[in-house]
Amino acid sequence: MKVVLVATLAVVAQCWLIGAVIGESTLDQALRPLYSQLDTFRHQLDAVKALTCKASEWQLVFKGMAGTGFGIYDMWTTASWDENTMGVSGSWRDESLHDGWKSGELNIRRVKLSVGDFKGRRVDLIFDGTGTDIHNWFSQERLISSPWEDVESSTPNYFGVEGDTVEDRRFFINNNYGGCSIDQGWLVVTESNSGTDCEWERPSEEHPYPIIHYSKSASKVVWHNVLNAGDVTVGRADFLTIHVDAK
Repeated sequence: MKVVLVATLAVVAQCWLIGAVIGESTLDQALRPLYSQLDTFRHQLDAVKALTCKASEWQLVFKGMAGTGFGIYDMWTTASWDENTMGVSGSWRDESLHDGWKSGELNIRRVKLSVGDFKGRRVDLIFDGTGTDIHNWFSQERLISSPWEDVESSTPNYFGVEGDTVEDRRFFINNNYGGCSIDQGWLVVTESNSGTDCEWERPSEEHPYPIIHYSKSASKVVWHNVLNAGDVTVGRADFLTIHVDAK
């Protein structure tokens, strides 16, 4: 883009010099070749701008709110969206993008999953979305980037949208089990207490289901640490969003 801008400025300078030397009467005729160059540069600049915008264009497909009583996994996978029930607490789904993804009509290039809170804290995970559906894009093999240094080199016992169906832990990236006090992972959305019912994922008046936990550090965390006063390793998110880069 810098090259195009420099070339454009050079042409403008040439125009000024020609006008000063030959006068205005013959200026239009003399400048025709330069007008052509300017037009070429303009199209090149427009093309560069288009490519730049397209490469960074994320479209929001889904937003699932924590603490609403509606499972985020269910809202993401349900065949039809009910705005009167699911959308009342701020959750949202773009049916056009969602349907296009399911049918294969939408050419997904990348997928971004984010979890964040109302204080502005947020973590982003980027996945290769080529040839995916609404389930299989969320995998270790497709992970392009994340805030966690160890997740790509680890061997998680769970990494998937469906997660652990017995424990009802969705969008689950977990390193190991071994007891509630030593379970470790990176991301989990707990929808209910249908399984072991670990203390760290039990609901409260302040944090009803679904509950979103994630690692605030650069590596996996012990989920139980969220119960410790002053813990800075485990975060509680207020929402989960899914964006796509598609064409």
